[in-house]
Amino acid sequence: MKQKLRRFASPLIVLTGLFFVLPPLIHAGGYSFGILMVPLLLLMYPAASFVLCAFDGWRYGFSWILPLLAAALFLATVYIYYNSTALFYVVIYGSLGYIGELCGYVTYRNRTEQKER
Repeated sequence: MKQKLRRFASPLIVLTGLFFVLPPLIHAGGYSFGILMVPLLLLMYPAASFVLCAFDGWRYGFSWILPLLAAALFLATVYIYYNSTALFYVVIYGSLGYIGELCGYVTYRNRTEQKER
């Protein structure tokens, strides 16, 4: 159990920082909330979800939990910072997380097969 918590701690801390800390910092910086949130929603958040899940899959193998947790974290921010129109991003971030996990798992499997030879 402790191993699993340690496995998911780093990616979840990064995603929590991105999802929960970055929007108030942008708003407090005096920037227009809408202008900078579109690149976050369309570029930075999906890329972070994909990369962190791919790294997890590369390092530990496939896990269905991390992409689900990433989507759940963003679901919480939808009701805090955004409105209901951002709900479909939950599905996108979760899907990209699963794609990242699969890509990482393929490299993990190839790496472990090469070690066995």
